[in-house]
Amino acid sequence: MHWHKTLIKYLLFFMLLPGGNLTGQRIPTNRLISKELLQETVLFLSQDSLQGRLTGSRGADIAAAFIAASFDSIGLQPRTGFDGYFDHFTADFNRKKIPAKNVVAAIPGNITNDTMVIFSAHYDHIGKGNDLPYNKDYTYQDDIFNGANDNATGVAALLELARYYKSQKNNRYLLLFIAFSGEEMEMLGSAH
Repeated sequence: MHWHKTLIKYLLFFMLLPGGNLTGQRIPTNRLISKELLQETVLFLSQDSLQGRLTGSRGADIAAAFIAASFDSIGLQPRTGFDGYFDHFTADFNRKKIPAKNVVAAIPGNITNDTMVIFSAHYDHIGKGNDLPYNKDYTYQDDIFNGANDNATGVAALLELARYYKSQKNNRYLLLFIAFSGEEMEMLGSAH
């Protein structure tokens, strides 16, 4: 798997962009982000026991709890008015009402919270077998769609960006980190 090399390149690109430094020395990126941290997240989210993280499934709930615990351990704050890090909604898909949740956390701005920068990735995937109408178009021997590249890698990048910016303590504006659910169901989580 070469996904981790590409992911690290993108993370390095975004973190090395010039920006206002309010506190002096930056912590070198390679001391904060490692291939091992990225792999741990991707392997956890794409394991068979999560059954493809279909929105509303037990696997998606476990993934959401993992992301919330990661936000908490990094030191991000939950948003006011939510259930901790969870923003619950109902995914209305294929004539079904499916309980779903986005996972949301923030780093307050040092200058203002009236302007925000949003980092996001979706953590849901297409489940297994015929969970979604278009799953039958795929021909795999295994019926679990693990979603390592769709989008466990994106969530790994999201968590490492959160870790990076939290450690820098130099963001001017509110930084919002959102792991969306319902992306595979016509982007219902981001629409919510």
